[in-house]
Amino acid sequence: MGSEALAGPQKHDAALLMCVADPVQSAPPSPRSILVHAFSSSANVRPVIPGTDCAQALSDLFKAGFQIQSVQPLFNANGSFFTLTK
Repeated sequence: MGSEALAGPQKHDAALLMCVADPVQSAPPSPRSILVHAFSSSANVRPVIPGTDCAQALSDLFKAGFQIQSVQPLFNANGSFFTLTK
């Protein structure tokens, strides 16, 4: 049995981020913004407030050491669900 088995499982922090297209759109042809709809994390990181720009939220999580593990489309195809770990 190696030393890793004796030490127990390694702890990882996770963050979940749901981003959606802004339902309120200014006059065409203005592009729609992608905003945070929901956020949860097991890490002690600054909370991401719903309505925050999704790209900024991802950037902040990358700076905090997180990496994307998976990206899934939302059921209504109007956004994405990100799973990040560090």
